[in-house]
Amino acid sequence: MAGQEINWDRLDKFKFFYVGVGLFSGVTTTLFPLSVIKTRQMASHHSAHAGLAGTRLVARTIWQQEGVRGFYRGFGTVLLGTMPGRTIYMTSLEMAKSAVQKVGDKLDIAPSALAGVSSFVGGAAGSLSTQAVVVPIDVVSQRLMVAGAELPGAAAAAAAAAGGSSAAGTAAARRANGFQMARLIIQQEGVAGLYRGFWPSVCTFVPSNAIWWGGYGFWKQHISLWCGLTQHSSGAGAAVAAAGVGTGAVVGVQVAAGILSGCSSALLTNPLDLVKTRLQVAEPVAGVVPSWGGVLRELLLEEGPRGLLRGVGPRMASSCLWGTCMVSAYEFLKSICALPDAE
Repeated sequence: MAGQEINWDRLDKFKFFYVGVGLFSGVTTTLFPLSVIKTRQMASHHSAHAGLAGTRLVARTIWQQEGVRGFYRGFGTVLLGTMPGRTIYMTSLEMAKSAVQKVGDKLDIAPSALAGVSSFVGGAAGSLSTQAVVVPIDVVSQRLMVAGAELPGAAAAAAAAAGGSSAAGTAAARRANGFQMARLIIQQEGVAGLYRGFWPSVCTFVPSNAIWWGGYGFWKQHISLWCGLTQHSSGAGAAVAAAGVGTGAVVGVQVAAGILSGCSSALLTNPLDLVKTRLQVAEPVAGVVPSWGGVLRELLLEEGPRGLLRGVGPRMASSCLWGTCMVSAYEFLKSICALPDAE
């Protein structure tokens, strides 16, 4: 039973959501500093902040300037905002996966292909359905993450968001909370400012989630078959759990699949995330809001094509750690929320 997929129809929905809130909030708390480091590195225009050496420099700068609190800038905003977003995401993910799996079973699609396709569609559906909630949270939290940071390009934006360009503005930016930052954005740009980079966000997170979940479903199925944890059944081309499979082996497969899918997803979508991040933290210049194309041109002029991989190191680390921790928590959550098999 340990290696068998638990679909949407077999879940206790109430338990799934209320236990999930606490479980995922714990994972978010543990790994949030990676998001702050990645965002600051991407927002910076300084060549010293590129590559893995830049990652270490950004982390050291945060520690020296702000201590532990600096690694949790925007945390409250993210935690509150992701609660409704995660509920929508998980519902859309599981419903889409279940629908595709039912169609695939009727068409006798190979288990590994069906696992990949259903997870790919589920990931895309989950991400697309949450963008209306996620984008404002992203904009506010990322402004908080770079607020007051001594990073060329980012510092000016943060100070401007706080109402000035001086040291006083920087100090005010550091003191701002999520509600204050949201109010400042609305004052400067209207409600549309909270949706800055909406389409770049869609173009980043929908394929990123689709690739991650598609890769995870594909690799989990393949690794399970290679390790003998699942076997092809005689009917419908489905895969069933092999007898005597331990929990440790199943978790090992999940972690390996999460690492492989996380690395590929982060690498392939890093340029999109980089442009989206810079677009969302940038301030209007002479009343003109930066465009996606303008941000991309500026990046290429400053650093060339290699600049598109700025922040890829922490993003891959973040994607792998977030992915493996989240999916392990997610699989555990599904296992404890599974309804008994119908007789």
